[in-house]
Amino acid sequence: MNNKTPQPKKQPANTHLLDLSELSTQYIENIFESTELMLAQMRKSKPSKKESGSLSILLAFFEPSTRTKISFQQAATRLGHQTVDFNIQGSSLSKGESFLSTLNTLNSMMFDILVLRHPHSGAADFASQVLNCPVINAGDGTHAHPLQALTDIFTIRQTLDSFLGLNVVIIGDIIHSRVARSNIWGLTKLGSTITLCGPLVLLPEKNDLSVFYNKNTHPRSSIRIETSLKKAVKNADILMPLRIQKERTNNIEENDLSVYKKNYRITEKVLSLAQKNAYIMHPGPINEGVELLGEIAYSNKSLIFDQVQNGVALKMAILEMLRSQLKERGKFNK
Repeated sequence: MNNKTPQPKKQPANTHLLDLSELSTQYIENIFESTELMLAQMRKSKPSKKESGSLSILLAFFEPSTRTKISFQQAATRLGHQTVDFNIQGSSLSKGESFLSTLNTLNSMMFDILVLRHPHSGAADFASQVLNCPVINAGDGTHAHPLQALTDIFTIRQTLDSFLGLNVVIIGDIIHSRVARSNIWGLTKLGSTITLCGPLVLLPEKNDLSVFYNKNTHPRSSIRIETSLKKAVKNADILMPLRIQKERTNNIEENDLSVYKKNYRITEKVLSLAQKNAYIMHPGPINEGVELLGEIAYSNKSLIFDQVQNGVALKMAILEMLRSQLKERGKFNK
């Protein structure tokens, strides 16, 4: 991003949701407690109680999305908020308008919240410097996807007793995965052991993992790299395969996929090497037959569709927390 761009005053801490690295464990727990309440209301088929102050929410997705975008629309609808879908292809960006100019134009329209997905890492943070409203990062390049990671971690919390000593194996295209990065940030705050597994070309360097170790890292957390799937899944509690992101990788050919499927696809045999009560998770979209077999995705060992449902409730919780913060500060755009 252009370093010469004027930098307006940021919103107060915790108003934006940019990544899990900046969230305290208590703030994450507050989100989860609210998510439980929202999920209970959803399962009773009850619309949530409409609080005073309807939000105007702009959904600006510069990349394709099914789960994140539609679940945000559903979450907002259940809470009585309004969403506006920013059509990228039909916008002035196609006429040469810059990202900065677009942000300033949208800022002038006085939305209450911007939900942003963008192909460039750092785009959400840049937007938070420009806009007067909270920015929710719905995925920026290979950097972060806090919404999906919070959903994943909440789903684990809902299913298993504790994060302490939990063995989570993330398999596949780690180096291009914003979901993997955000999950690592969150799970290492909570005491889990993370194993990153895949071919070397799709794994980070060991030295690159140092960024995840800081004062907020739980003393029982650790991260290791393993190229052998059989070794990685031994004693695993959670297996999280990821798709190969062809849109960010130009050198993946059919032969490479065949080799990948042979060495890293999750099958019943691979699953049998993990803990007896291990579960399969996937942030989606799934390429069935590549990173895992379809019958596993739809089995009773899968939490994949729990993740989708929980994603709606979690977004409801986040919107409600932001609504409360905006109300306290008198920041509703009328």
